Amino acid sequence: MRMHHPRASAKLAALTALLFAVSCGGSPPSASSSPATHFPLTVTEPDGASVTIAHQPHRVVSLSPTATEMLFAIGAGAQVVAVDDQSNYPASAPMTKLSGFQPNLEAIAAYTPDMVVASDDVAGLVHGMQALNIPILIEPAAKTVDDSYFQINQLGAAT
Repeated sequence: MRMHHPRASAKLAALTALLFAVSCGGSPPSASSSPATHFPLTVTEPDGASVTIAHQPHRVVSLSPTATEMLFAIGAGAQVVAVDDQSNYPASAPMTKLSGFQPNLEAIAAYTPDMVVASDDVAGLVHGMQALNIPILIEPAAKTVDDSYFQINQLGAAT
């Protein structure tokens, strides 16, 4: 009998749910099929912190492979100008040498983002982005399918 690893099963379930949610409409949601988001927008992160996004971002840097996949899945890929060195899907993602594990504030700022998405606040990333007046969303690893949906909704509203 073949045994399944619990984390692998959870990841597969989350990915399946994400793909199902995106595929239900036949195509990624477009701006015309989604409710309009009004800016400025305040997003409350899972840890309770809030981030205000003054205007719709047109230059997004993603330092999280999960967020990168979600951004492209919801139809916001055209807004993504740079992704970290671990984001390898989709193939059209603008891969760079940026690191989500050891973020370099100057290198990130060189892409002139109007929003950054990361999975964790490492090396003072949040403080550094705030000092540069660049909104940053921290989207930690989802532990449940509901967490995944929450993040998809947040990224959708923010973009």
